[in-house]
Amino acid sequence: MDGTPLERLCAHHGVPTPAVSPATLVALAPVLDLHPADLLAIGGAEIPGAYLPATTADATTELARIRSATWDASEETLAALGGFVRSLPAAPDRAGTPPWPALDPVTVGGVVGRLMHVRNMSRRWVAEDSGLAATTISRLTNDGIDGRPAADIIETRFVLRVADALSLRHGDFLAIVGRVDEITPALREADRTKPPSQRGRLMKDLAPLPPEQLRQVAEHAKATRTDGT
Repeated sequence: MDGTPLERLCAHHGVPTPAVSPATLVALAPVLDLHPADLLAIGGAEIPGAYLPATTADATTELARIRSATWDASEETLAALGGFVRSLPAAPDRAGTPPWPALDPVTVGGVVGRLMHVRNMSRRWVAEDSGLAATTISRLTNDGIDGRPAADIIETRFVLRVADALSLRHGDFLAIVGRVDEITPALREADRTKPPSQRGRLMKDLAPLPPEQLRQVAEHAKATRTDGT
């Protein structure tokens, strides 16, 4: 496996790899059409508090309520809820939140774990949303099984399910985990035309919200489910 996750991702997009720092990665994010928090996670840089989710017990409780209210929701219902989330006032500035430390060394398992962290998603939740066993997710977030990266051992179709759970393009995620040989022209075209997983996008949209706003979303999701709309 050649290069770092960031180097492979940049090569996939045909752009030079910048020096790794929070500022350069945040500047690169719109070029790659990625959220700054994702690129900070992928690059292994320190993640400033402004890009981290609320990780309090209250936030986790409200996220669990939202997931419970939407566990069998259709893509259309999830998309509508996502629209409601994005219509809320901007989340309060979290600049005073302590940063998440840089990753050293930068490994595939470490990067995947950071991508989950910036979404406030546990391994169990990623397993639920991908339809995979929790042990598979654990393997993907760990490094070194019999001398081979764990991501090399997991079947491609399972890796792509995790990409959907994280609302990442398949080609981007394959590059991140070092499976660049599997990025076919057909997959690139699908990445350009296929809409993202609405559940994955919802979890990404929920990540920056404080507990009070998550509570609003939970109540809205519950009311929508009760109304059958």
